[in-house]
Amino acid sequence: MTVPVNSPGQPQWGPASPGRPGSPQAPVQRARNGLGAASLVLGVVGVGFGLVPFLFWLSGALGVLAVVLGLAGHGRARRGRATNKGVALAGSVLGGIATVLGIVGLLLTAVFVKDDAKGSGGTISKAPSGAASSSAPGRKPSPSAPPAQKPQPFGATHSYPDGVKVTVSKPAPYAPDASASGHRKGNRALRFTVTIVNDSDKSIDITSAVPTVRGSDGIEAEAIYDDEHATSMFAGALEPGGRATGEFAFSVPPESKTVDFQIGPQTLQYDETVWSGPVVTGTGPGTGTGPGTGTGADSDPSPVTG
Repeated sequence: MTVPVNSPGQPQWGPASPGRPGSPQAPVQRARNGLGAASLVLGVVGVGFGLVPFLFWLSGALGVLAVVLGLAGHGRARRGRATNKGVALAGSVLGGIATVLGIVGLLLTAVFVKDDAKGSGGTISKAPSGAASSSAPGRKPSPSAPPAQKPQPFGATHSYPDGVKVTVSKPAPYAPDASASGHRKGNRALRFTVTIVNDSDKSIDITSAVPTVRGSDGIEAEAIYDDEHATSMFAGALEPGGRATGEFAFSVPPESKTVDFQIGPQTLQYDETVWSGPVVTGTGPGTGTGPGTGTGADSDPSPVTG
């Protein structure tokens, strides 16, 4: 039996079967463009912050990060692992600009702070006090700014140049009722009567005539309020020729031998005057003859309306 011989060019075993797999192909790598894109975004944001005052520190930080990511992305593109070489380069450039803006902002801030420190440490013109301004050449003395004086004794009357007069009575013992607030147990309750007379030619608002009391230790005493009008503050305007009286009770520590009482007829318009003197000794802390025992010219405990 004769075996047929394959003709030239014909495969020895015949054509490949349709189901036979071909040769394997190399896998395709995906482009890794994340570094370049992140660099561009950070560069743009960094430049934007660099144009905003007091955000230079954020601009510099984002700029440095954009430069680092941009250079890394550019190197990845050169190795063929990324396709956004231009984007990475643009991100690096913008990052550099943002870094420069951050440095400039830091330098400008340092200059401003240094200049401000020099200005605060240099010669600064201060507003003159009431006594100094009243004696300045070319200026008329203000009727509401009398020269500084020593503390006056309780019961004395202080007269302002425009005719307004203030009198503070000697402190009298006071017995707060059960509803009193501001009085501490063991302290001495004292009540003062303040009388304001307006002999000027204009109306004054005495609502802001609120006193401050300090004991011999310099600590401010707390005001006492109760249902018996331990403290009856001034209210409203006091017309020319008018007279108003207010009652003010304070809780003073028992060790205080003297008290300072400071008040002015109208805040910001009149200098406050200080009355000082010894504390009146009663039967005990927080005791006295009862509400309305002020020794001033007028001890009407009702609220005052000018």
